[in-house]
Amino acid sequence: MRNKEIKKYISWLNEKKNQDLIFTRQISSTVDEGIVWPNNPGDGVVANFDRHHFFFIKNEKDIYVGAILDMGTDLHWYMLKEYRKKGYLTNALRVTILPYLFLEREEQRISISEGIGPVNHQNSKSVATKLGFRPMYETGSQFVLTKEEFIIDRLLIEEEDNLMSDERCELLKSRVNQAYRILLKVSDELTIRYLDDGNLSDLAKSVRSYMAKVDQIHWMVKREEGLNP
Repeated sequence: MRNKEIKKYISWLNEKKNQDLIFTRQISSTVDEGIVWPNNPGDGVVANFDRHHFFFIKNEKDIYVGAILDMGTDLHWYMLKEYRKKGYLTNALRVTILPYLFLEREEQRISISEGIGPVNHQNSKSVATKLGFRPMYETGSQFVLTKEEFIIDRLLIEEEDNLMSDERCELLKSRVNQAYRILLKVSDELTIRYLDDGNLSDLAKSVRSYMAKVDQIHWMVKREEGLNP
């Protein structure tokens, strides 16, 4: 993914745009975990369909200043130019993001290519080595940090649910219902044409049951937050 695209997602958050494509929840006062959909799913087959897992970094004024794309076996970070070399990236990785990832991973790898330019390459290597990453090969472009090697000197994980409105809950329920109707329509056509829908109608009915589950999850969280009378 190009830095230009990551910068666009940071702008979306700061400008509160395209909130139907980017979903976040706080994992600390300076980091939000997020899922980004590059586009809305539409009718037809999308050859390269994908969605992306991110960590978005905030400053003390709750302005999003950078992002880390989590690709599982690799991390790619990008900071807005005016917020570089101020410690935001290193601090977020050290006290929140890496401890959070190591809850489920035994090691984390990163790639730092010279193709990002000599200054950015050196700055990224500096961040990596400060955190304890070590080169995997002589070329130095691949780095690894194990859970056992990672030293936690300060931990900042303060997870908070990102409560949605009742109207948003109703919209999600309507989308589940739409998915049910689309599946049922495909099932009807297969059944009429071939007398066999591959049990798609059963799947459709199962999907429809999630309308109630969406409602249940939303109101349960509201009750826990003391917002449901």
